[in-house]
Parts: sequence; structure tokens; C-alpha cells
Amino acid sequence: MDICEEVKERLSIFKNLYDVIRIIDPVNKKAIISKNDNVEKIESPCYRFWGSNSSCKNCISMRAYIEQDTFTKFEYINGKIFSIIATPIKFRGKEYILEMIKEMSVTDLNIDGKGDLKDLISALNEKIITDYLTNVYNRRYINERLPIDIDNSIKIKKPISIVIADLDSFKQINDDFGHVMGDIVLKDTCKIIKDFLIKNEDWVGRYGGDEFLIVLNNINREEAYKIIESMRIKIEKHKFKYNDKSINITVSFGIYTVDSQVEFNAVIEELDKNLYKAKKHGKNRIVV
Repeated sequence: MDICEEVKERLSIFKNLYDVIRIIDPVNKKAIISKNDNVEKIESPCYRFWGSNSSCKNCISMRAYIEQDTFTKFEYINGKIFSIIATPIKFRGKEYILEMIKEMSVTDLNIDGKGDLKDLISALNEKIITDYLTNVYNRRYINERLPIDIDNSIKIKKPISIVIADLDSFKQINDDFGHVMGDIVLKDTCKIIKDFLIKNEDWVGRYGGDEFLIVLNNINREEAYKIIESMRIKIEKHKFKYNDKSINITVSFGIYTVDSQVEFNAVIEELDKNLYKAKKHGKNRIVV
């Protein structure tokens, strides 16, 4: 018995809960689909099921895989609403994610239908992965998306440069000028960072308090250094203002370029090492 047939047999008593079953390898983005008793192995990435050309931003299969828990979301595709439940399963010693997909109606969701459902669902999915203060991606998105980008870079044999940015002496800014100024510094710094990113290619997420992780796809070490050096200089020269107060800040950066298979945690460790060196040798600098 193959994996899909086994899952269908186990879930047969819940058959009214789903229209489609998908068995997902969330990192490699491969899927087996069961619909109307037909089982099909899909060679194209799993996100093509939704008519997309890139990984889902709010990928609950990756979240279920990382957190070993069950998650639910809604999608609005071609005028139809779908509920998706994702949960981890094991088959012959290997871990997969089971997705149960069900087409729903406006009545099912108890929505009056007057609003734009597509925008509403899109906004909800975006909010889950966005940092509320800086409007960049949050730690959840970093944990889910970075392993995918690293794996993809290896497959297509293109470099990916990952950068960690840490604001220098940020606690002192909060102590001396207040947390409102601190919030302005965080938000304006993110705006400057985003000015240097290629839309739909690169991204930035808030890794922790005053630390940000920047992903530069298809960018090698030398190119990454040039981009980040320009970014560092622009931040250093920028005036951060609140009422009658105006301050300058600096940022330290660690860069790590992936050119061979590597685990997510190993990348973070290398970034931390480079950032530590940047801090230790005077701050306001880049270490690769």
C-alpha cells in the first residue's frame, strides 16, 4: 500500500471533511495528490496547485513540519474559498505533511459577502507572517522560508547570501531618547534596508529585538558585500527624528554565502560568528 492509499484508508471516516488530500514534502515542495479516488504524483512544485510560481508566503505545511503541530488556513483562488488543514505524518520512517483541502462557501464562513474576500483572506495570511512594528517579515516567516530558499539555491546552482544586521548600542538609544524614538529607529532602518532589495527576489525579516535577517537570492559574497556596504553607509548618514530630537545610528553586519548543502542552524551559527566579530572589532562594519 502506498502512502496516499494508506492515508485515505485511515481518514475514510472523515471523508466529508476534505475534497483533496495532498502528501507534501515541505522542503523540496513535492506532492502526491488524491482527488476523487485518483492518486497522482506531481513533479512540479506543490505551490503550482494554487496557480502560483513561488512558495506560499504563509506555508502552513512548512510550519507544521517545523513545529510538529497541526495548522489551518484559508485561500481564495479563482473565485473559490478553500480551507487547508496541515498536519505531520510518518510513512516508512520518513516525515511528510498531510494536507486536507476543502472547498467552502461564503455561508460556511458566516461572511455576508459584501467585502472583498480575496483581499480579506490575503490580508489575514500576510498578517500572520509580518512583524507588527516594522512591517517586515517576522521570525516565523524566517524559520519557514529560509530553509526553502537555501534548498532552492542548491538545486538551481545559484548563490544565496544571508545577512544578519544588528543595531549598535540600541539599548542606549531607548535609555537616552525613549522607546518612541527606538521604535522610529527600527521602522526607518527597515525602510532603508528594503530600498536595497529586489522585489519578489530578496526579503528581510525581524529576527529578534534589534536584529534583522536579510536574504539576497542569486547574489554571491562579493556582490552581497557591496550591497550591504552601501546600506551601512546610508543608515550611518540618515537622521532619525522624533519631535525636536535627531540622532544618528550605526549597524553591524554578518554575511554568509551558501554555495553547498547546509542546514538552517549551521547558517545561523555562521552568521552569529561573523556578527560577533563585527561587534568585537569596533561595530559599524561588515564581516563575511
